[in-house]
Parts: sequence; C-alpha cells; structure tokens
Amino acid sequence: MTKTTKMKIYRTIVQILFIVFLPGLITLAFSQVKELIVNVSNGNFNLIIPNCVVLIILSILTIITGRIFCGWMCIFGSLNDWIYFVSNKLLKIKFKMNKSLDKYLKYLKYLILIAIAVFVWTGIVKLPSGSSPWDAYTQIFSFNYLLKEYLIGTFILLLIVIGASFIERFFCRYLCPLGAVFAILSKFKIYKVHKEKSNCASCKACTPKCSMGIDLDKIDVVSSGECIQCFNCVNICPKKNARVKVLGEEINETAFATIAITTAVGVYSLANVIMQQDLRNSVDTSIVQQNTSTNTTTNQNAVTNNTTTTVPTTPVVTNTIYKDGTYTGTGRGYRPGVNVSVTIKNDKITSVVVVSSGETPGYYERAAKTVPSEIVAAQDTTVKVVSGATRTSEGIIEAVEVALAKAKI
Repeated sequence: MTKTTKMKIYRTIVQILFIVFLPGLITLAFSQVKELIVNVSNGNFNLIIPNCVVLIILSILTIITGRIFCGWMCIFGSLNDWIYFVSNKLLKIKFKMNKSLDKYLKYLKYLILIAIAVFVWTGIVKLPSGSSPWDAYTQIFSFNYLLKEYLIGTFILLLIVIGASFIERFFCRYLCPLGAVFAILSKFKIYKVHKEKSNCASCKACTPKCSMGIDLDKIDVVSSGECIQCFNCVNICPKKNARVKVLGEEINETAFATIAITTAVGVYSLANVIMQQDLRNSVDTSIVQQNTSTNTTTNQNAVTNNTTTTVPTTPVVTNTIYKDGTYTGTGRGYRPGVNVSVTIKNDKITSVVVVSSGETPGYYERAAKTVPSEIVAAQDTTVKVVSGATRTSEGIIEAVEVALAKAKI
C-alpha cells in the first residue's frame, strides 16, 4: 500500500466520522459568524465567548494550522470531494477550468459573505425558510429528511452537485462564505507546505493534484488562503520535495493532521461539557426562582385571608385551562426527538425543562437555555426563536405545545 493511498484512506475515515458524529458543525460555525458580527455591531462583547465558542475554536485552529477544517472536517467539503471522484474516475468526466477565470471566481465567496452580512443578517432581505443548501445537506444525514421543508435549499444543492462534478471543490473554491472567513484567517498559519522550486523535477505533478487549483509548481511555500491541507501535493511528489513544516521544522503530515483534529475535537468536547453544565445551572436557578415566586404568592394570599373580614361573596367562575401536574411532549428540531417536561400549578406554567434531544451540541444548549424560560415568563409558546438555533427552538416550542395539549382540561 503506497503512502498516498494510506493518506487518502485516513482522510476519508476522518471525513466519515465527522459526517456521522458532527454533521451540523459547518452550519453551527457559520451561525456563530453571524452571532459574532451581530454582537460586535451591537456592542455586546460579553456575549461573544459564550455564543461563539465553536467559531473561536475553529478560528484558532485555522490561524495555527490553516484550513484543515475545510479539508478534513467539513461534511460539505467531503461531498464535493466524493462527487468529483465519482465523476472524474468512474464517469470519466474531464473538464479543465480556465486559470484566469478560476482566479477571479474565487473572490465570489467573499462577495457572498459580505452580501449575507450586510443584507440578510441585518434583516434587509429575508431568505425563505429552507433555502440553505447546508441545512438541506445536513438534514439528509438526520435520516428524517423532508423535501418540502428544504425545497429551495435542495435545488441549490443540486446545482452545487453538478458544479462539483466538473470542478474539484467547486463550492469551496467559489461559493462558501465560511470558507471565505477561514481563507482570511489561514493567511496567518504557521503550518505550511514547503517545496523549493530549485529542487523540483519538471513533472509539475503537484499542481494538477491540488484540490483548490493552486499553481504549486510556481511557488516555494504554500501561503495561499485557498490551501485546505489535503496534502495531495506532499503525497504525489516523486522527489519528496513537498514537505509540511512548522516554523521551519519538518513534521509528518499524518501526525500533523491527527494532532490538529484531535485537539479541535477535544477542546470542542470540553466546551460542550461547560455549556451543558451552564445549562443545568441555568435550569436549576430558573426552577428555584419559579418555586420562590409561587411560595411568595401563596404566603401573600394566606396573609390576606387571615386579615380580611369574612363577608358574603358571590361564587367566582374561573376559566381554568390546565390541570395541575407534570406533562411531557416531543417535538422535531434540527433532528427528531426533542423531549420536554412541563409542570403546571394553579393553571400556570411553572417549569419547562428540555429532558433530552438529538440536536447538535452548541445549537441545543443555546436554545434550551433561553426558550423554556421565555415560555414560562410569557405563559405562552409564542416566543422568539434563538438566532442561529432556529430549528432547535422550534422543536422545543412544538414539544411544549404537545405537553400543554395533554394538560388541557
């Protein structure tokens, strides 16, 4: 087995693992780009770290290692890889992109990022629900895909599939706004591929193997923000002239990828544990506050009854809606299976707790920390969804409505 084959297999395994365990990571990261921009523009700097923890982790990783997220962890990038492989190797589709056109089209992703930030995130333009190809793609892997909910996104996804059949990493090169963010940050990377031109043979084998269309045979150090650290150039070089270096010291590319990805997943998992604990503390505090409020009201009523002279009164007819008790409900968020517990006392919603869900870590905590308390405060399910966690918020709301339906008299 050749070194090239080993690297391809290793990278493919990593890509599959991210598809299985973290399919929503790309949409989570991009939603946090929005959170960052919105919070900075509003001066809410104290919300940046808790609301953008995943983006911060990936950004630090990108500044150090380059766009390894795009090359190894992004499931949308993996889709582009596999489509091109099938079309190029199996269907024998051959297409050569004009170099000059390729160069200018790569700026398109930056324009898309600016347009989204200026027009969509500010509310000037409201995109139809289900129009994101990312959401359409990740929903396919939730095994509960509903075409009617993602019709526009699925159509755009189909166009991307066609483009990826002819041009390797079509979406990543020209259209990905998150890729634009990481391409900028990648300019500062310390892990780089070095290949001194003076030691190169005349084969120019590296350039045709570059997934992002970089003219590798013309440079000594790959500093381009387009590089996604796929290491195809390192593995194809017949003279072993292309090597990964950090601060001038050579490092094995397999070890590099393993350390970078393990570190990212480890820090992400730690951050998720912290967010889960913060959520539990928030829920416990909310329940204590609700119980305190209920007891205070009861005591006040008791004092009033003890000090008030008894007089004949006309019976009051109350419009009671709910029976006292604890009720459960299930809704569908980003994935099916958002389960909540709703407690009713004296015809009031006193507690809403998200018991379990199959949501992507990061989405779940933000919605579960905010939506239940707002429902209790409003005594209604017509509350605002959490920006960047819309589907999870809607799943919680739906589950609460199911529970309340059971509680109705």
